[in-house]
Amino acid sequence: MKMRSNCLGQCGLVFALVLLCLLPNMVQAFVLIGGPANINPVLASNGRLVAAGGGANIPGANFVDPLGNPVPVKQFFRWNYPELTYAYDSTFVRYFGHNGMAAVSNAVRVLNDYFAPEDERYTNGVSSMDLIYEYDKLFSTWEFNPTANLGNVTDMQSMVLGLLVNHLGLGNPHRYCFTLQDVIGYLNPNVAGGPVGTFHVTMRNYDPYTYQATHEINGVKHGYWLWHDGPLQVNNIPADWDAMEYAVGSDDEYSAIAGIRDVINFGGLAWPGPAPTVFRTPGVFFAPDNPVDDPLPRGAEVLGVNRDQPRHTLTFDDAGGLRYLYRTNNIVVETLDASVTLVTPADMNPPTQGSSGAVPPNSPFLTPQRRTITGLTMSNITPTSPAGGTTRPQPTVIIRQALRGGINKMQFVYTAYDSLLGTDYSPYTSVWTDVFITNALPTDTVPANPPYFSQIVQRTTTGPDIIFGANDLGVQGNVIPVISLPDTTGWAPLVAPNSQGGFTASLLGPGTILPPAANASIQYIFTTRAPFYQVIWAGEVGLEGNMITQFQWGWITNTGPADFVTFPEIDITQAEAITGPAGAVPEITALSVIDGGSQDYKAFPFTINRTLDTVFIYGRRTDSTTAIEVLDDQAGTTVLESINPRAYIMSDQLIKLPPGVFGRDAEGPNRFIRLVNAIGEGPATSLGDINPGVPLITSTQYDGLPLNTRKSLVIMGSGFMTSPSAGNAVVNTIEFYDDENATFYDSNASTPVLGALVDDGSWTVTDTQIIIPADFISGKNATTAALFGDFNSTANTVIRSTAMNVDPTLAGFPRQIKLRRSDGIRSNARANAHKFSHIGVGGDRNSTGRTWPEIISVETAGHFPPPPVVLADANRTWVRSENLDVLIIRGYGLDLAFSIEFVDGSGNLIESTDLNGLPPQPISLRNGIEPSVFVLGVSVARDPTLPPGPAGSGLDGYVLTIAPMDFGMNGNPVFDSIAGNNLDPSRRVVIRTPFGTAIAPPSEWLWITN
Repeated sequence: MKMRSNCLGQCGLVFALVLLCLLPNMVQAFVLIGGPANINPVLASNGRLVAAGGGANIPGANFVDPLGNPVPVKQFFRWNYPELTYAYDSTFVRYFGHNGMAAVSNAVRVLNDYFAPEDERYTNGVSSMDLIYEYDKLFSTWEFNPTANLGNVTDMQSMVLGLLVNHLGLGNPHRYCFTLQDVIGYLNPNVAGGPVGTFHVTMRNYDPYTYQATHEINGVKHGYWLWHDGPLQVNNIPADWDAMEYAVGSDDEYSAIAGIRDVINFGGLAWPGPAPTVFRTPGVFFAPDNPVDDPLPRGAEVLGVNRDQPRHTLTFDDAGGLRYLYRTNNIVVETLDASVTLVTPADMNPPTQGSSGAVPPNSPFLTPQRRTITGLTMSNITPTSPAGGTTRPQPTVIIRQALRGGINKMQFVYTAYDSLLGTDYSPYTSVWTDVFITNALPTDTVPANPPYFSQIVQRTTTGPDIIFGANDLGVQGNVIPVISLPDTTGWAPLVAPNSQGGFTASLLGPGTILPPAANASIQYIFTTRAPFYQVIWAGEVGLEGNMITQFQWGWITNTGPADFVTFPEIDITQAEAITGPAGAVPEITALSVIDGGSQDYKAFPFTINRTLDTVFIYGRRTDSTTAIEVLDDQAGTTVLESINPRAYIMSDQLIKLPPGVFGRDAEGPNRFIRLVNAIGEGPATSLGDINPGVPLITSTQYDGLPLNTRKSLVIMGSGFMTSPSAGNAVVNTIEFYDDENATFYDSNASTPVLGALVDDGSWTVTDTQIIIPADFISGKNATTAALFGDFNSTANTVIRSTAMNVDPTLAGFPRQIKLRRSDGIRSNARANAHKFSHIGVGGDRNSTGRTWPEIISVETAGHFPPPPVVLADANRTWVRSENLDVLIIRGYGLDLAFSIEFVDGSGNLIESTDLNGLPPQPISLRNGIEPSVFVLGVSVARDPTLPPGPAGSGLDGYVLTIAPMDFGMNGNPVFDSIAGNNLDPSRRVVIRTPFGTAIAPPSEWLWITN
């Protein structure tokens, strides 16, 4: 399901869902990584960048990264195997168990589906992928679980996916878009004025369509500033420098899967602020689009396609970068390593064009392999080979070094290894057709046209290529390493003959990614020092403790409070369940039920409220259970419902069923229950009556995030429908509340109900899911529009977030929901962390499908308060020191705006720094105590000059005004037209809202002066 925000690193909970990717002319990019593994250059006495401890000049940035340096576009490193094996060490299985293995398996599935789609959307590898259809403008795929965030849960599946993407050859574009190549000409530090120097900076970010360098990543423009490990070091020369990236405020910034690994501290020059990845926020996880949530995913509006397959967890940058690396027509010199052996030699004289059998079997090249002897056509001249004939010598050995394209298709194959019993690895053999180019020079006596040949080769592994383990990794200083990463040990750089002549010393690649050594594994070792609490001692007596989890591994599958598991694995019987399967059916020996309301145990015979009560099943060999069946009688005449028990097995003697597990089909009197395993069905036990309970909301796709009413709302849970015996009651009403303290939400409505919207027949309702269509909440009909509320409201009396709140003690943004069935039963309160941070209209309801904000015009005026009384400033100049020179911004969806910044007239970042040496940052328009209140000097009003919305729904056009001195802009020169190094001195406004970022069009530029 879709949810986005980039305020994660600044505010914890999310304030924005930015759709910058839908603005025109957006570009994206990827970074290739390889070369020397531990580059941490320092400044030598001559002022040149050299390797730490001395050595030759090295291009790159000042950083330490196990996978080396960001490299130029044709100096990449990649695999040339079609299959890689992976396995789990017993340490991993003991700690992470079934769920940990499943999380890794799901991460692997994303990449396997990318190279060979399960739905067979493209069948000839990534070379045949339609990048536009599959990924264009799919700029962010992250989601957010508020409860996991509160528990500092880091998603293992996302982490593993990021690690594997890196080890396929991609680096973090948010960290390596700009890299420092050199610094030249440091003056003697004794010279008056201190040291000076000239820095050479380059871009290592490449567009997936053109392969040209660009500073845009997943649709977001980036700039850079120079950062060092100040204060100045010995002899007034900083030891470490880097070109640090910064971006226009957007939900899509830091969104690349390839950036996930940067939550790990590698050492070297510290990043000045949160890590450059959205994954830095606990509770964030990555998943493909859910087609139910948004029938037209972002970027697919024109194509009309869903991006709901595992491969669509990757963002555009990730997919485009991998396609570049592994497409068949990306040809460089590569050498097959010693683990690859020959099966069938190459045929150096295949049939000529037009002959049968001209295409080699399983050729990964899109262009079929054909060869014909070419030469002069004059009858008196015949081509000759060195041997005097017209054929090439046939090889009897493997051809290792040759020109090769990408492998095109890769698969990660699971193989059992020491997972429970310490068993040996079973050798695995992979066989493939290796297509190569050789003898293609103009001097060849018998040239090939095209020059493609093939040989059949194989590779047998006696150990897994990749192995996942677990261990307490301890601490390094004050940093707790969460994982031990592999480096580039074993990687094979190949300089010549990729570059001829004597100029190859500066090349880092191309090269081949390999395991660290023959039969050695790439090891990912996850720390087991989690979860843990932390107490900082400063000499106190009787130091207070705490129960605040600092970090823990988890597997996040959705956005609800129960949609994740944490590690270590709670199922402590996994070894017995796998290696010691039961020899008999599982039996139930006792049942107990906890009342979801009173938390007391209920008496037998039970009356179970299926959405509130918790059922404990005690028995023998419950760990072997494969199904829990609810029956209509003791004889098992009818199986009313079959439940997958995997998530609920606690041990070999206990299964715990939480609220919401029993479905509508299980409702009724005198129910029985039994356990089933591979042996058969256990005896049935009387359970009692199962009642409908109350509607139970487990999640929405916007939990903890803004709800954009221009989009559909999907509510997951249970008890949304009752059985025929209970009257076929169905949820038909959604209620909205403004209280941030959910404990006061009860059936007596002690918290005022803001509004109740009733299904008009457009909802889709099942027992476990409700889909409320787009625009319903914000005005599908007159009643809905009235309850949605007027923009001008200053109190929490409407569904929408209050845009005009002036009371800093009143939270005007958050909203909670409850559901009510047609039988009058209302759902209970939701966890407070899962409230919507905002509810509002993301764009203009007059525009079909537009769900993001838009700036129409930017003006300056001679006085304040705001329009409709306006004196336009003909010279388009905003004077920051004149309070009467008000900035006027008109557009759609600006009522909940929470920050402003500026780019230059070309849309590029403002290249300037403040007194602290940091680049320009977005400036908050909101009160630091209560964000629903504007700061002094800022106001918003309806804009009568923009067209109204649908009848009865009010206006979506607004005018935002800023008085510069009251706002404090007079003391902020970093955005001035004369500031920084931008070639274009004009400025364009950037407004960020909960539902996206709006950038003023190029025609609406202005000058900013003091």
